[in-house]
Amino acid sequence: MRIGIMADGYIDANGTIDYLKILLRGLYLRNDVEVYMFFPSENQRKFRHYPLFVRKVYELIFPYQRNSNIDSFSEFKDIVIVEYKARELKKKIKECGVDLIFPSMMDLGRNMPVKWAYEFFDCQHKYYPQYFKKYVRIGRDIFFKTCARHADVTFVNSQNTKKDFCKFYGMAPERVFVLPFCATLGHDKMGDDMPGVPEKYGISKPYFLISNQFYAHKRHDIAFKALKQVRENGYDVTIVCTGLMKEAPVLVESLKKMCLELGLGDNVKFLGVIPKKNQIELMKNAISVIQPSEFEGDCSGQIIDAITIGQRAIASDLEVIKEVSFYKNIKFFKLNDVEQLVDRMIEFIKTPYKRPSFEELIKEEEAYRKAFSDAEFEIINNLQ
Repeated sequence: MRIGIMADGYIDANGTIDYLKILLRGLYLRNDVEVYMFFPSENQRKFRHYPLFVRKVYELIFPYQRNSNIDSFSEFKDIVIVEYKARELKKKIKECGVDLIFPSMMDLGRNMPVKWAYEFFDCQHKYYPQYFKKYVRIGRDIFFKTCARHADVTFVNSQNTKKDFCKFYGMAPERVFVLPFCATLGHDKMGDDMPGVPEKYGISKPYFLISNQFYAHKRHDIAFKALKQVRENGYDVTIVCTGLMKEAPVLVESLKKMCLELGLGDNVKFLGVIPKKNQIELMKNAISVIQPSEFEGDCSGQIIDAITIGQRAIASDLEVIKEVSFYKNIKFFKLNDVEQLVDRMIEFIKTPYKRPSFEELIKEEEAYRKAFSDAEFEIINNLQ
């Protein structure tokens, strides 16, 4: 079976690149699969939501530029990389002889030469409209409704998000599949510990880790307020933050100012985007990860990474994150409740913890991957 993956929409952030790798690891559990990854021009990505004729005109004006994220998938030696221009996508799909497209985060329209699956992300704009400009909210609604009409199959990453799309867009539950995140990183990141990574980033004290993009709904501020109280209780710990900062410079500056006002100084470190291997090494050596977010479309990438390496986690009690409550090393606190987060942090500080062995993690990962692969192919079978 030849499966096409539309990389556009997934390759703008480390988290979604990691997610595509999870998808690939699930697909390659089957021996009869060939994967073709379709990459748009690098200078085409900013116009992805424009009508097709606009993108075609743009391509006539500007030369093709190789997509910089192709090399992110070099670990998958069997993938066939297909670079395309918007006006020739259908032709490329036919030339490659793919049987179906799974997945796409972009609207491929009604007239694709093969059936395709669309992946909805989340309905955050319905719950927190204050984080979105009005035209973005309207655009999201139109886009989701259009994709629901055009796609042959639709899916989401959580039961909670499925409920949202059925509620807000009137979609029939039987038309929306659920493909939960899978706890898998690749053996090179799970094992092969690299000593000295915290020191490389100037981290000398015990620390908690937050690996989130810097968006308002991620609520870093709740964690920083909790850290102040933890330190006032006599625990000399820090919080280390990784994640993309350039898209929200005003928010980042306000958070840094808040840390100074709280007297935290160097006890909060803003590292920005760092190599994935280094991020995982920081996670291995942390007291635990903290996920203080007030909204997630899935259980969140950093929680999945924590499960994969057997690290502890503290998370706000969102229903979508509770979908992984089978994981015994996750503790929840009431959304935006600083005092309860303080209690959870102190509990973990006072409780010694040793992560499972590499062999134990691999055994667990094999079970996760098998279940994930089965869920993938349930969706794929509905495309055939």
